[in-house]
Amino acid sequence: MDTRLLKHFLAVYEHRHFGRAAEALDMSKQGLSKSVAKLEDSIDAKLFERGRFGVRPSEFGEALASHARLILAETRIAEDEIEGLKNAEAGEVRVGVTPTMSERIVPAAVSNFTKRSTKVGIYVVSRFPTELMDMLAEGDLDVVAGSFRPDFVIPENVNKETLFTQNDMIACRPGHPIAVQTATKKGKLKLSNLEPYPWLVPAKFEWVVDKISSTFQSAGLDRARDFIHSDDFSFMRGLLAESDYLCYGNRSSFSWEIDSGHLSEIFVPQLTDVRQAMLLTRRSSILTRAAVGLIQEIRETAKLTMAA
Repeated sequence: MDTRLLKHFLAVYEHRHFGRAAEALDMSKQGLSKSVAKLEDSIDAKLFERGRFGVRPSEFGEALASHARLILAETRIAEDEIEGLKNAEAGEVRVGVTPTMSERIVPAAVSNFTKRSTKVGIYVVSRFPTELMDMLAEGDLDVVAGSFRPDFVIPENVNKETLFTQNDMIACRPGHPIAVQTATKKGKLKLSNLEPYPWLVPAKFEWVVDKISSTFQSAGLDRARDFIHSDDFSFMRGLLAESDYLCYGNRSSFSWEIDSGHLSEIFVPQLTDVRQAMLLTRRSSILTRAAVGLIQEIRETAKLTMAA
């Protein structure tokens, strides 16, 4: 199929209107209508039902849409791969990261890589794991560097390489009664020791609330106390430092504060999952030399960071 026609078809499909689609494509409405008609002739099927206020896809249009997106994505990936193989010192690398990898490892790796490959464009986006999997599958990313919970399912069409494993922990201020109890070695902490204290959780991580609450309930304890939700890590760090709030999550989110002694980390068996930090790539893709180089830099940086 002609990829140009598929692009025009998808514009109409997404806008549900020939005029708005034509404007988005910077072409005439008449030209767009002819392009869609040509595609309809080529497959001998009507793709849209025209109405007074726009268009809606026919059953054939709905069937074609997902295939059209895949064809265009694969075409773009092939073009990028060929261009990247031509010149290792040019092109671009698109990296997806989870918050765990975005503060230390990936920034250091990118900095080291760009000192050697000054003509390579690096694009880094931070998203939640499910979004990153979609972007990787659609060819919007070359590699994902992230940390994933034990129950997160990696798609079968993705290559995965484990960089390191890390335990989840609970962060609190150094003078917190729980931190003091741990430091004085009065015995291993029990879940019941946490019962009196409120919790601070990232706003978009509803699973954290579910994890804490279900763990308390399974142990026959009262539901965990008040939760404060925030997507501002500066606020979260400040609140933890000034109060008796507890925060459950991955160590990397507060690694600097913990290493510098501004926060303490504590471990309770029921709230200690092991995460895997991994590199993920599409099995069907041929990585460019630039992508291979950056991936190797991430590997080496992760190794050095975890050994420090």
